[in-house]
Amino acid sequence: MDTFTSRVYYKDKRIGDLVVSRTKLGVKAQFNTLDIQATLEDIGASYLNWVQICVKNSSPPLDLYDKPVKIPYIDPYPEGYALDPKFYYWNDGLGYYWDIRNIATEGNGYYDISRTLKNNLTDTALLFRDESHSTAENIEFKTWLVALDADHRLKEVFNGFMWSVKNSQVTIDICRDTVHDYI
Repeated sequence: MDTFTSRVYYKDKRIGDLVVSRTKLGVKAQFNTLDIQATLEDIGASYLNWVQICVKNSSPPLDLYDKPVKIPYIDPYPEGYALDPKFYYWNDGLGYYWDIRNIATEGNGYYDISRTLKNNLTDTALLFRDESHSTAENIEFKTWLVALDADHRLKEVFNGFMWSVKNSQVTIDICRDTVHDYI
């Protein structure tokens, strides 16, 4: 399957659609609604975002202490990854896919402003994209659309999808698990 669409509901009301497509090395997805702000008001939330869990990785990344991350893990890993000794990829540490708050980095590191929520949100859509950067080429993720309150706490979990890369082949499918099975 190259693309699929699933309807997103909140308390029996359709609030939008989730469209997921595979790319050469990963996946892109989009939650589409008529008006993001009106949708947030309908569900009593402050933000929409994604939660992604890596459930399989034959070559897990290193945490900031240069130790392999234990599987399953939240991706991006809270606080960041060690890309190589003494060079870090930072994030806001909240555990959601797009960074909600700005962060200050210390020492040698990298922070990608394109990974912020505001840079992946329009008036009618929340975007998602990811690629496997693993040399293992045997990696699997499960990703869910989520709503958060003003304090960045998980308020609601919506539809999910899973994607994997094995032997340079990308597969996508609907995720039947819930994020609560992992966190």
